[in-house]
Amino acid sequence: MGRLLSFLLLAAWCAGVWALLSFSGRPPAPTAGEAAQALSWNAFFDKYVIKALPIANRFDFPVRPPDGEGAFVARPFANGGHAGEDWNTALGDADLNEPIVSPADGWVSLAMDFQGGWGKVVLIDYRLSPGQSPAAVEMMFAHLAEIDVEPYAFVKRGQVIGKMGNAEGVYKAHLHWEVRPTVGVGLGGAYSEDLKPWIAPTLFVAAHRGAEGAKTKAAALSPDQWDAWGGD
Repeated sequence: MGRLLSFLLLAAWCAGVWALLSFSGRPPAPTAGEAAQALSWNAFFDKYVIKALPIANRFDFPVRPPDGEGAFVARPFANGGHAGEDWNTALGDADLNEPIVSPADGWVSLAMDFQGGWGKVVLIDYRLSPGQSPAAVEMMFAHLAEIDVEPYAFVKRGQVIGKMGNAEGVYKAHLHWEVRPTVGVGLGGAYSEDLKPWIAPTLFVAAHRGAEGAKTKAAALSPDQWDAWGGD
């Protein structure tokens, strides 16, 4: 009975996502048989959702776009198994409410206040240019003080999606930013012994800057500065 209830709830969720997608040339809704496959979010995403997304052929940085000038990386990717990067613009909480923007054109798959250590979180899915692998990536923007987008909404490159926060005082203000080559990973734990499900955010954006080139102007902070600046 519990498994059946879980199936029905997930099928209803997928149906809700489908209903809220708005684009031309939408393929037919999944049949009852296909609904069973929708238990895999990745299968559902690959078959239906990705076709709706704009192609993201240029990425900027989410803090101080387009090139991160004036921003700092307070804790880098992979340090101690860190699954993302922590970004700041000032010491302590001085950068609280710094605008966070979408790095490219994409689709908001989640926007929710989880409270606790994660705080307010936005997940955005981006479809890459045809022929690239992976075909899409999902980015997490966490510890936000404010969320300025709705779930299942399309966003444009440079659009403000939220404000830098501190998870209601759990940390010093900073943005925890992750890039996943597989959508639907969920929240995760911010750290992992196996980092294959993640991509280094700065390297990813540097490789997808389009005509702007690969350089970022964000500065790296030394380890002795991380905690004071906001690295988690």
